[in-house]
Amino acid sequence: MVILRRLHRMGTIGLAIGPSHVVAMIPAGSRQGQGSVWIRELSKAYGEDGFGRELAAALKELRERLGSTSGRLVISMLPPLVRLRRLELPRARPDDIRRAVTGLAGRYFLDVPGPQAVALAAAQGPRRSPVVYLAAAAEEALIDEVFAAAAAAGWRLDSVTPAHFAWRKAVCERWPPLRKGRAALLVPQEAWIEALVLEDGLLQAPRRFRRGSDPAWVLEELGTTRIALVEFDDRGTELARTLTEAGAEALGLSSAAAAAEYAAGCGGPALLPERVRRLRDLRAARLARRLYLAAAALLVLAAGLELWGARRELDAVEARRTAHRAQVLKAMELREGIEQVEARVASLARAEAEVSRWSPALADVAQRLPRDAYLLSLSGTADTLRLEGLAGRAAGVFDAVRRVPGIKGVRADAPIRQEARDSATPVEHFLLAARLGGPAPGHR
Repeated sequence: MVILRRLHRMGTIGLAIGPSHVVAMIPAGSRQGQGSVWIRELSKAYGEDGFGRELAAALKELRERLGSTSGRLVISMLPPLVRLRRLELPRARPDDIRRAVTGLAGRYFLDVPGPQAVALAAAQGPRRSPVVYLAAAAEEALIDEVFAAAAAAGWRLDSVTPAHFAWRKAVCERWPPLRKGRAALLVPQEAWIEALVLEDGLLQAPRRFRRGSDPAWVLEELGTTRIALVEFDDRGTELARTLTEAGAEALGLSSAAAAAEYAAGCGGPALLPERVRRLRDLRAARLARRLYLAAAALLVLAAGLELWGARRELDAVEARRTAHRAQVLKAMELREGIEQVEARVASLARAEAEVSRWSPALADVAQRLPRDAYLLSLSGTADTLRLEGLAGRAAGVFDAVRRVPGIKGVRADAPIRQEARDSATPVEHFLLAARLGGPAPGHR
């Protein structure tokens, strides 16, 4: 009972359902997941009246053994209740492909009578059209009965998947070399041997061989000698012997026990009643809308937080600017005063550089005047020096003044007049204007 309660705490329970029996693996809690097997034979096989009630009673018995009032189931459907087929279809949405195959299921699965529940799993391969699918089909009435029986027994049924995917998982975990390269999974049936090729641990196209076919030819057709054999009865043991004699490496699996043990998480396509599929699609749409609304709300909240943070930073910057405003204004006033002083200094420097140097010019004029010349008056305006005087020859005065450094030009400001004296030599009266061009070289 402790083991059963531990199983219940593990969550999902894996079951295998055949035409007349139900099998559950009761793990002992070990890492390998091996333990006792719970088997319940059904007095009513599928197709007989009362099959659904028998199945519900079996599931209720299992729930009581687990000591639980509720639980979750994952069911592996055993052949011949489920069929697999390889289909090549154009690339489209999975729901559209499933609806199209469901509408034409009678053409694809001739040995499944009545309306069919169909599920698809895309085989691994290049992303191009057409796409290779593994299509699983079972009678819709059977799937309805299984879901109704689980609900009547108090279970929550997650999915019904073909047992082939549980066997694939079992093979890869029990025989790790099959995870790489090519291998085959053989499922013996009444008149056929169903073979599924495994490429790197993934199921590919199913094939059928008649029972009694030459084992060597079967291995040649499959292209591998690594075989995993699902043993339903003693005929499976005989097939394993003949394949081994033909050179195959065979791994045997108990059909129902392995399907039950590895049902959870096998990754197979889910066979669901249409009402359950619509209900789950509706729940998924509601969940998607809620997630969209939550994402939108989080986006708005993030934008609000970002805006609040930006405004907070702006307020902090404004506060710092206010705190420094007085210092900045004082610094700006000081800078403006300095600029005004610098402008005045520059103006004075330019004026000093451009000012006419009178003293050097007068000294040079005095030194260079001829000996018989002397000045009567001296005046100046702006950059012009006006000289009035007498000389034996006025032309000599003009020449002497013109050679004074700093004098840029000399002109007569009035006509030269000759003046006679009583007993002296006549002299010439001159009035000249000399234009100063800047400081004389060597003077500051």
